[in-house]
Formats: sequence, C-alpha cells, structure tokens
Amino acid sequence: MATQVMIRTGTRGNPDAVAAGAVSDINAYTLVEGTTTIRTLIGRGVGVDTQLKIGHTEDESGATIIAVGAHLHNDEVTEFPDDGKETPEELVMLADYLASSGQSIFQFFQSIDLDDSGTVDAYEFQRALKNADIANLPPWEMGALVEAVDLDGDGKINLPELDIALTTIRTKQGSNEEE
Repeated sequence: MATQVMIRTGTRGNPDAVAAGAVSDINAYTLVEGTTTIRTLIGRGVGVDTQLKIGHTEDESGATIIAVGAHLHNDEVTEFPDDGKETPEELVMLADYLASSGQSIFQFFQSIDLDDSGTVDAYEFQRALKNADIANLPPWEMGALVEAVDLDGDGKINLPELDIALTTIRTKQGSNEEE
C-alpha cells in the first residue's frame, strides 16, 4: 500500500497564513565558530537572500598596539575628611566618656535607645548625656547637637551615624596626639 502525504501551504482560505515580504539590506554576513539560530540571524537583519560566509576571517593588516599606563603616587588620604564644621564639645566629651568607661558605641546606643526603635531622638540623647554627667543641655540646644550627628537629616540619630561621628572624633584626637 502506497500512501501519499500532501502538505498544502498557501494563503488562500487559510486564516493563519501570513504573507510577508521583508527585504534585508545586509548583502553578506560572516558566521564565526559557535552556534546560532535562524531567529537570531533574522533578528540581526539577515534575510533570505543574504550570502552567509561561515568560518571566513579577513586578514588583519598588522598588529594594533594599545598603550596602557598606571601612575602610582603617594598622596595623603584622609580617612575622614574635614568638612569645616566645628565638632560640638559634648560629642568630644561623649567620646572621652566611652573610652574611659570601656563601653562600646553599640552598648551605649542600646542603653540610650529607650523605646527600642533603632533611633535616638533629641530627648533620649539629652537624657543619656545628663545621666553620663557629660552635659545637662536644655531641649532647645539639643537640636544643633543632634544635627551634628544626624547624617540622613531625619532628625534622629541611628547607630551608624553615632558610630561615624564618634569614630571621626577619635581619629581626630589620635592625629592631634601624634603631632
């Protein structure tokens, strides 16, 4: 029994058939080693009539020399650059207090964060300075002190901000002692 299979393609009477006539402006395309798909080639603009050159490489007309250089220098790098602002005396006293008491900045911060919010507001900071016998400042003077430590401008002090402020003070004190 001989069976004949016939596949009919065309646009007449076939609603799914699409007639497309795309013209490519690429006359020749060079394929290098590796694999690719027809879809990728079509996406790159290769058309049905494009001449494919497989594994063809053009001769180079000589070597290209690119000069690359690196100059090393020994500039003084400041770990915490001076921003021109005067460090409040109360913060220097706080850094000295922590150094003399052997308390870490983290331990101090945990002890003054009364509501466990992860931030210290002006009231909590005022209470901490008073309890440590560092300063007994009125509330209207706490704004400038909090602002000196508050890097993100939210009006509160978080642990990284306090750590940066006190470490900067300790670094300045260390460099002043060396001079």
